[in-house]
Amino acid sequence: MRVLIVGAGILGLLTARACALRGAAVTLLEQGPLPATGATSWDQHRIVRTLHPGQPHLTALAAQAERHWRDLARGFSAPVYQRTGSLTALPPSAARASGDLLTSQGLRHAHLPAAELHRRYPLIRWPDGLDSVHDPQAGVLLADQILLELTRELARTPGVTLLPGQTVTHVNADALHVITPGGRHSGDALVLTAGLGTRRLLPAEPSEERRQLLLYVTPPVAHRAAWATLPAVPAIGDADGSWLIPPVAHTALKLTSHAASWVEGTRPDVQPAYDRLVTQFAELIPGFTQAWVSGRRTCAYRIHPERGTPVIRPLDAAGRACAVTACGGGAFKFAPLMADHLARRVLDAAPVPALFDPPPPSLPLEDSHAAPGH
Repeated sequence: MRVLIVGAGILGLLTARACALRGAAVTLLEQGPLPATGATSWDQHRIVRTLHPGQPHLTALAAQAERHWRDLARGFSAPVYQRTGSLTALPPSAARASGDLLTSQGLRHAHLPAAELHRRYPLIRWPDGLDSVHDPQAGVLLADQILLELTRELARTPGVTLLPGQTVTHVNADALHVITPGGRHSGDALVLTAGLGTRRLLPAEPSEERRQLLLYVTPPVAHRAAWATLPAVPAIGDADGSWLIPPVAHTALKLTSHAASWVEGTRPDVQPAYDRLVTQFAELIPGFTQAWVSGRRTCAYRIHPERGTPVIRPLDAAGRACAVTACGGGAFKFAPLMADHLARRVLDAAPVPALFDPPPPSLPLEDSHAAPGH
């Protein structure tokens, strides 16, 4: 089968790889260069975390995804994944419940009471009264290096055609073709993984475009080695929802918070968000000043207003065309599972169960969501 894929961010690249592994001929179109440095997934690093407090299905899926990232990383020529573990700061009762959740999924963890958390990790001024869950099944993905490695792999894969500089202007899902200024591209299956550009190509549906400000920080030389050994911290536990990614493999320390995100069009000036981030991290990190900040970036993503998970939408009655129409900034970790799901969805004749919907209580997870083949 001939598969057309639009968009060469992390999901497009992994979907192309999954389809090629199943014997399909793949044409991957990207509006910019390759690797896709303009993709929302192009960044120094991303967290792959297992624990999703209060969400057993997402925790189980994330554990699968983390295993697949480790398998993928072993096949690359350069190190792209550091299994740092993660720290999630929570009220004591929530921390115990999260530990029970990990145990129920057969996953290891350590419960760190507040005093132990402060003693072990003094680089952060943790809010009072919080314990922490240490999840060893978590780490940091070097996102831009992964996109580079996957692009190189696909470029030498028989049956895969990479077409950079191809802006898709029209999609005909029923006829399984797309139009670019250079002409028409047809296939037997079609997958849209164009990120924010997907909304331009499809009729409107419930979703909102959001922005988030990220700070890239260079700690003082005396503390740099200690920061590089810190676990990823998806939740520091403050009221602003702050989180950080440690400076592994000579990357920057990345800082941000949920309070530094906003709906597109509602904040014309990012300076207030920048000032707030600097102020809040000056309270959370001893010695932190604006002088530590070496760069900043406003990232963009689209989410469903009622769901925190990615949305995969069928585009035709035969099931040969689909699109990812909403995908939050934290979805990078799920990309191997989503790619396998998309490949099975357009290549297999049998229906594929929804990936992010919890399975029926009577069915084990692996029965309702077959593990990817990577």
